[in-house]
Amino acid sequence: MPKIKQKPLTSRILKNTFFNSITRFISGVSGFILTPFLLKFLGLSLFGVWSFLFVLISYLGLLDLGLAEATVKFTAEYKAKKDLKVISNLLTLSFIFYLFLGIILVFSHSLIGFVIKKVLPVPANLPLTINTFILTAIAFSILNKLSNLLSSLYVGFQKMELVTLRQLIYDGLLIFSVLFCIYTKQPVFIIFWIPAFVQGIAFLFQLFLTKLIFPQFHLNLSLINRSFLKKILKMGSGVQASISANVLTTQITKSLIFVLGSEFLGIYELAFKAVAFLKALPTIFLQPLFPAISELDVLDKAKRNRLISQGTKYLSFITYPLFFLSFIFMPSLMRLWLGKEIPLAVFAARILLIGFLPDTIVGLFSTALTAVGKVFVNVEYAVLILVLNSLGMYLFLPLENFSYLVFVFPLAVFAGFLWKLRRFSQKVLTLNSGFYFKNIVHSGLVCLLAATASFLVYKTMFSGLSHILALIISCFIFGLLYLPLLAITGFFATEDWRLMKKLFSKKF
Repeated sequence: MPKIKQKPLTSRILKNTFFNSITRFISGVSGFILTPFLLKFLGLSLFGVWSFLFVLISYLGLLDLGLAEATVKFTAEYKAKKDLKVISNLLTLSFIFYLFLGIILVFSHSLIGFVIKKVLPVPANLPLTINTFILTAIAFSILNKLSNLLSSLYVGFQKMELVTLRQLIYDGLLIFSVLFCIYTKQPVFIIFWIPAFVQGIAFLFQLFLTKLIFPQFHLNLSLINRSFLKKILKMGSGVQASISANVLTTQITKSLIFVLGSEFLGIYELAFKAVAFLKALPTIFLQPLFPAISELDVLDKAKRNRLISQGTKYLSFITYPLFFLSFIFMPSLMRLWLGKEIPLAVFAARILLIGFLPDTIVGLFSTALTAVGKVFVNVEYAVLILVLNSLGMYLFLPLENFSYLVFVFPLAVFAGFLWKLRRFSQKVLTLNSGFYFKNIVHSGLVCLLAATASFLVYKTMFSGLSHILALIISCFIFGLLYLPLLAITGFFATEDWRLMKKLFSKKF
């Protein structure tokens, strides 16, 4: 059999980054398109209830074993070994687990409803009963788990274009269905069922795709064995612990804000959506770097370290402009997005930007830690933020002041940021002052100078222009300052110029 030539590492990373970028873009744009329409149709209070639906879905998402992440790893591993029966084994285990979980949740929905009524102030104008509300969340959660499982299979098969296709179908149907219901003035409770309904259609389409790329797949109980189950649980449990802590940090914050009133959760959700979308943009290449770092950890640790160093440098280079400019021009961005400025949402978004900035900068460290098998450091980081954030929220909640609660998360993240830098330096790659300045601090200082200058020019010369035109001109001025200042101050080394030349001349 002729040997199949594997694509170079750079080409594989770029291809996967391309499709991962499109997937993230589709997902982010969908939320941005729907939010203004939902806000206008539902009103701020019911929009807060809509947001709480996804808070509940996130809580249900904690009932997992890290099966999606395990699927990526073991699919890639056993595909290389040409042992496809093991992949069917993994999918069978996962499907059975999720179906049983769904049955248990359906039978428990009344108990969940009782707890929610006791702990949270459910609005009187809720368009559907609390039990139906919970069943909606359960249906979406189980279908989403099954869908993510198949998407992980595609990633393991290096078919990330299918993940993009699935995201396009889901978000396209979601936008069409919601807008159709809004413009035809359907009852509000139908809006709440749409995400689960669309998720079901997307999952059925994925089953069709799965049979095309993996015709050997079928659910077979005889494939289940204890030894393989242990391998899955060992790999998935560490990843799931980190994910669970991160999810709990966000959802506990939203739940406690919901206690102040659904309108405050609606405001926080607007700010959170805006900042989460901004954070997703510079981190699109992190997922494709995961297999690259895993491979180099075995073959060439020196090259692995260079990849981590360069990746952190480029991540900072991209992240700082996005966050600094968004912080400065957040009122204009909110006005462009929602058609109006909500001062409290602008304030919350700015504070969240401060919190998400260090979390984004250490994103490559998180990826590297998982890739080299040091997942427990990510768990420590996530748990530390969870504990500090929950403690701060508990202390400030009695004051019943929304502004105080918003500040808690950035403070917790900054403490976690310092902790992760220290632990990463101990476990993976020693970080000295030169590393910090070259890869994290340098671009931040230059960006701060360029952003301040562009803002001063904007205030003195362009404040009377339309928001869009003023933003475009200000960003152009920023670019004219940022890149030359980086070049003058020696940010770009010879290796950077060589890499950029290689990338732009690459044919793939």
